[in-house]
Amino acid sequence: MSLSGLEMTATHASEVKTPQKTFPLAMLISSVIIISVVSLGSLSIASVIPADKIELAAGPIIALSFFFQSFNLPNLTPLIAALLTVGALGMISTWTIGPIKGMYATSEHGDLPIFMQKTNKYGVPTTLLIIQAIIVSILSLLFLYMPTISSSYWMLFNLTAHLYQIMYILMFISALVLRYKKPNIARGYKIPLKNIGIWFVSLLGIFGTGFAIIVGYFPTTRIHGISTFFFEIFLIGGTILFCVIPFIIRYFRNDKWLEHFKKNNK
Repeated sequence: MSLSGLEMTATHASEVKTPQKTFPLAMLISSVIIISVVSLGSLSIASVIPADKIELAAGPIIALSFFFQSFNLPNLTPLIAALLTVGALGMISTWTIGPIKGMYATSEHGDLPIFMQKTNKYGVPTTLLIIQAIIVSILSLLFLYMPTISSSYWMLFNLTAHLYQIMYILMFISALVLRYKKPNIARGYKIPLKNIGIWFVSLLGIFGTGFAIIVGYFPTTRIHGISTFFFEIFLIGGTILFCVIPFIIRYFRNDKWLEHFKKNNK
C-alpha cells in the first residue's frame, strides 16, 4: 500500500467538496480496491508462471503471454502490453507531480532555495521537476550495469520503499505531535476516539512500517548476480544520502528564501 500512490491524493484533498466526509470514504474504497486488485493479480501470476520464470519487472506481461499462448492468441500480448504502457503513463503523471507539489509547499515556510521556487504560468515548480528528472535518470543507469533487470528493479524498488516508509513514520509521529500541540486547528479530517484513536492509528502505522523496513534488508534468494554486501551497501548508502539532503538544505536556509516566496506569491 505504501507504494500504490494512494497518499498522493492527499495533495488534492482541499479541492474536494466536503472533504471531511467524502475524502475518508474515497480513501477507504480505494484501499479495498487496490488490495483486491494487487492480491488477485499476484496470485494469478503465481498460478500461471513457473516459479523459476517469474520476472519482478515483467511479471504481468509474462503471465498474459502464458494465458494467450494457451488459447492460441499470442498476437494479443503486444496489444495488451501497449495498453498497460498507456495506463502506466497515466500513473506516472501522478507520481511525477504529487511529490513535487508536496515539496514545493515547504516554500511557504522558507525551506526551499530561491532557484527551486521557480514555477511556470500554471504554477508548476519547473526547477524541482528538472531536478527530479535528473535524479531518476541517474538511478535508472543501474539497469545498464546490473546483470539482470530483476536485480536492478528489486534494488530500486527496495530503496524507494525504504525512503517512503521513513516518510510514513515521520507522518505518523507528526500526527501525534500535532494532536497535542495544535488540537484546535480545523482540519480536513480528524481521527475519531480522541487521543486513543490517534495513538492507536499512529502506533499501528509506526510498528507496521518499521517491520517493513527491517524485512527490506533481507535480499530475496531469487535475485542473482549481486552480492548481499553490495545490496546492503546500496540500500543503506542510498537511504542515508537521500535522508541527509533535507538537512543540508535546512542548514543553508536563510530569510531571503522566504522573502522571495512572499514577494512572488502576493
